Amino acid sequence: MLPKTAVCLSKRKARRDALPDHFIVALMHECIKADMHNEGYVPPPDAAIDALLVLGLSDYLRDRDAVKAWVRDQAAHGWVSGSFCVDSIHVADGPMRGVGGTFRRRDDNSHQVWVGRVRVIKAADAKLLTPPQLAELLAAVTKITRHEERTELLQDTDSKTTSTGKQVVFKDLHHGKADNSRAAKTVYAGLESSGVLHRVHDILQTHLKMRAVDPACYDFVPLQFWYVFAHVYTASQDDIDGLAAHVDDAVYGAAVWSLSGDNGQPGLWWKRSFRSEDYQIPVPMEAGDLALILRGTHHGVSRVPREKDRVTLSFHA
Repeated sequence: MLPKTAVCLSKRKARRDALPDHFIVALMHECIKADMHNEGYVPPPDAAIDALLVLGLSDYLRDRDAVKAWVRDQAAHGWVSGSFCVDSIHVADGPMRGVGGTFRRRDDNSHQVWVGRVRVIKAADAKLLTPPQLAELLAAVTKITRHEERTELLQDTDSKTTSTGKQVVFKDLHHGKADNSRAAKTVYAGLESSGVLHRVHDILQTHLKMRAVDPACYDFVPLQFWYVFAHVYTASQDDIDGLAAHVDDAVYGAAVWSLSGDNGQPGLWWKRSFRSEDYQIPVPMEAGDLALILRGTHHGVSRVPREKDRVTLSFHA
């Protein structure tokens, strides 16, 4: 007979795995909307829970209390990635391919492999802006943040490490915290009129299709960018900016567009899980490159002295 703790863990995992993806994205979406003070995932309001229960969530979570307990479990143990984000499977020897690309073998003899949870679309393939247009956008974003103080950028999952830099929010669909200055509005209007937002949306949509997202998810939560912002990691030999390991507030995933490039220095990285012993997988980027990050991916930005500002635009969907 299994120990009682093993049974409980098994039952908890079964509950987490049993919930269909469309209800996962719906609950994530409601939690993001309810989080007005950047407190991390908070339970949705009762009215939103009741609506989902009527739509069939009650087949998996019987009532409000069960839903709230499920949300607390996700906040404590990491949101269920969903079938399209599973990144570790057991396979036999031989050629290895899967949804989203070629599997890479781990550096041990376990025959475990993992699928890249971060994919980079090179600037020439992304075709978001011409080099002169990109330089103009970089200058505009830099100008907006030039006189701002560096600040803490997010709630870290690793509370021992701070995340610092400069930030400007161009769109916040749910919380009304976007920068309403003329300069910020002009930049966002430019992203719309130039077709950048539409193009990034199409690229992410195609990527999610490759990762076999259940189309039923979009009936519950349309694929749209609810949060668009820029981060500036300042050039300095003394003050070191970066992002600690974290998971984005994203229902489907995020796209990170490099405006400046990394200038040959460490930048974006990701891990297969949040375990401290996991190897950080570097994601070098050049100006104009677009990184696609699946939801539930633990990632960050290296904290190093920088010769030049590192500037990115992020789109959370």
